[in-house]
Amino acid sequence: MFGQTGATIGGVLLFLLVIVLDVWGALDKEPGNTPSELVRWLSRYTAVVPFALGVLLGHWFHPGDGLDPLFGRASTWVLIALSGVLLAWRIVFRQKALAGAWFWAVAGIVAGTLLWPV
Repeated sequence: MFGQTGATIGGVLLFLLVIVLDVWGALDKEPGNTPSELVRWLSRYTAVVPFALGVLLGHWFHPGDGLDPLFGRASTWVLIALSGVLLAWRIVFRQKALAGAWFWAVAGIVAGTLLWPV
C-alpha cells in the first residue's frame, strides 16, 4: 500500500518516537513510565514478551538471506502455537518469567530465524 519507502519512513518514525518517549520518561525521574521499564515490568509476568521480542529479532536479523521457513506455510501456525503455550504456561502455573527472560528471548530469536525469516 505504501511501498517500501513509505514503510521504511514509517518504521524509522515509530522507532524515533519510542526513543523520544523513553528519553523523555527517563528525564522526568518518575519511575516506571518509560517504554523500556514497561517492557521490563511485563517480562516479569509473562515469557511471551521476551519471546515475542526475540522472534522479531530473529525475523529481522538472521544469519543469511534466502532462508525458507522450517515448516513452510505451517511455520506461522507453529509460531502462534508456541506463543500460546507460553501464555498458557504463565496462566496455569503462575510462574514469573523474569528469571528465564534471557532464555525466552534467545528461544524467540531461534524461533524467529527458523520459522519466520525475512
